[in-house]
Amino acid sequence: MHVYEKLYTSIMTVNFKTAEAIFMELSIPKRKELMDKLVYDTESMIVYVFIQYLIEKKESIDLHEMAYDMMTNALCHIEGAYQIAYFHNQRLLELAPNSIKYLEWLLVFYDVKVISREQALNIIDKLMKLDRENALALRYKDVNIRSDK
Repeated sequence: MHVYEKLYTSIMTVNFKTAEAIFMELSIPKRKELMDKLVYDTESMIVYVFIQYLIEKKESIDLHEMAYDMMTNALCHIEGAYQIAYFHNQRLLELAPNSIKYLEWLLVFYDVKVISREQALNIIDKLMKLDRENALALRYKDVNIRSDK
């Protein structure tokens, strides 16, 4: 049986210990690739629950990124998905406080009404302190935020 099928079967039958053993043998890029394929193929919350199970055991940036990605892409149609993604984005910033990438990700939540205009402006200020020429921050400040006054 191929790794994908083993992982699929283990996760879908909630045999997380077996799934974890398979998952941990893979490289980080391969983990991301297979989780992305699984969540798109199944559109099932159980794939997210598996990642959350792993986060509870040993929190890591890679796992939070996978959870964020699931909630903002394959599972975004589920009620509360963006709020869950926002939670993971906040944890990412706690783990990597000066990450421009994670601050940029936060701005997406303004478009989907998870954060307020004030919060978006604060994020833009933080981004501009780290990178005065940040294109996304400048665009949000000039277009997205200004047009919502």
